[in-house]
Amino acid sequence: MTKSGQGGAVGIRNKNPLNIEYNERNNWKGQTGRNGRFCTFSIISGAFVLVLGC
Repeated sequence: MTKSGQGGAVGIRNKNPLNIEYNERNNWKGQTGRNGRFCTFSIISGAFVLVLGC
């Protein structure tokens, strides 16, 4: 068993299941930073908002 927030797929840990890549020119709503080449979000739906335009 892993501690909360550790283990599992990178996309889930980053709250970025679509694996949106980080770009310093973008400041996506809900984005909290980066983990390697991928964006991190405050909530998991943040990545879906970008794609769906909600």
